[in-house]
Formats: sequence, C-alpha cells, structure tokens
Amino acid sequence: MYLLDTDTIIYLLKGNRPVMDNFARHADAPKAISVITFGELIFGARRSQRVHENLAKVYRLKELLPVIASSPTTPGTSVSSPA
Repeated sequence: MYLLDTDTIIYLLKGNRPVMDNFARHADAPKAISVITFGELIFGARRSQRVHENLAKVYRLKELLPVIASSPTTPGTSVSSPA
C-alpha cells in the first residue's frame, strides 16, 4: 500500500505531469492518505482563495482513498465521513 503525503496529493491536484505519470504506473496498487494529510489538505483548502472548490476536491479525494487513522490501540483504522 502507498501512503500518499500532502505534497504528492497537491501535485496530483495541480496536474504535475511526473507525479501523475508515477500515479498512473501504480494505478493498481492500493493507496491511502493519513488523517494528518487529510487535516493538512482541509487546512490548506480553508486558507485558499477558492475555499469551496478546494474543499470539494479534498472531500472527493476522501471518497476515493481511505483515510488512515493512527492510534496505539487501533492501528490501521479508517476515519469515517462527517455526518
């Protein structure tokens, strides 16, 4: 499984060709983002000039990739969607 970091996600969203090509080469490999990365993306979207558009992208990403939480008692659990 690939755990994608914030920079990688931002490059993907901006259409960075080398990152997109690498992503395509590993299209069949499972991928996820950490709850930290998800939080950083939300924070960045809220501070951006296009808040609604960028928040929509982050929440869409969460529908496509699991968000992995980290806890000493429940390793590898996923974060549920907001109600």
